[in-house]
Amino acid sequence: TLTTPNLSRSLTGRFYHPELDALRFFAFFLAFLHHSLPHDPGFFLKMGTTSAVAHLLAGIGATGAFGVNLFFLLSAYLITELLIRERERFGHVDLRAFYIRRALRIWPLYFIFLALAWSLQWCVPTQHIGWRAQTAFLLMAGNWWVVFVGFPSSVIYPLWSLSVEEQFYLFWPALMRRLNARGMIWAAVLMLSAANLARWYLAEQNTW
Repeated sequence: TLTTPNLSRSLTGRFYHPELDALRFFAFFLAFLHHSLPHDPGFFLKMGTTSAVAHLLAGIGATGAFGVNLFFLLSAYLITELLIRERERFGHVDLRAFYIRRALRIWPLYFIFLALAWSLQWCVPTQHIGWRAQTAFLLMAGNWWVVFVGFPSSVIYPLWSLSVEEQFYLFWPALMRRLNARGMIWAAVLMLSAANLARWYLAEQNTW
């Protein structure tokens, strides 16, 4: 008889791929360049660089924003892979345990940083967080504040990306608990379609 090769995951071994660490570093480095390099070629021209070099450095700084997209991709893959392994091994996804692990991993530093940023505005005039913006970030909805209002004049603005991740952590495991493999594929297609439509709409409105 013909047998199907065993392509299932090794559910008892530790899931670790060192190449993903390299991708994480690459994503971090891109984001670091995005925040470190000015996006205006004129800045580099004033420093005496050639036009080609100025545009190259400004382009690197601008495109470094894609490092955040890479972070999102890696995070979505890792979370999905770990949840699939858990479901295949135990027959279900333990949402309570998942949410506790995520909260312990992210929330302590996140809220400590928000508190420090809030206190910083009393001694640094350029730092200002209105109570509405602070509330949005406290509720892990900073990304929606940035979309509809804009970036706050505070060091907290990069935390919008964590809001995106926390919202993904909130609903995706719950969906995975109910969906089979085909359902997960359809859900992924719908999310990608919605994301691209939202990007197109925001680009048309010049709000992104």
